[in-house]
Amino acid sequence: MCQLTRVGPNSFTAPIQSSVTLAAGGAAAVLQSVVYNNTPTGADWTFTVLQGPKDLVVVVANQPGETTQIQETCANGGMNVLDEFNFSPIGPASRYVVTGI
Repeated sequence: MCQLTRVGPNSFTAPIQSSVTLAAGGAAAVLQSVVYNNTPTGADWTFTVLQGPKDLVVVVANQPGETTQIQETCANGGMNVLDEFNFSPIGPASRYVVTGI
């Protein structure tokens, strides 16, 4: 089961206190940093959803021009694609808002 539900461009909701784990998708894509509510996650890229809107900033590395996905790893083993773009090293950070409800 996935926790994040898209409600708009770069905007998601999730149950308060749910655990969210992120991953990168793409031929050579690698997560470099995940910061939720101004707090870096550990190397497992997992955070606990807090009440109200909170910033989520994800930095990923990949080969220039390669298709890159930011994904949520779901409890059932599936993946929830949060974003997909052609990677550019000029702007490797992506910003989202996650609202705990």
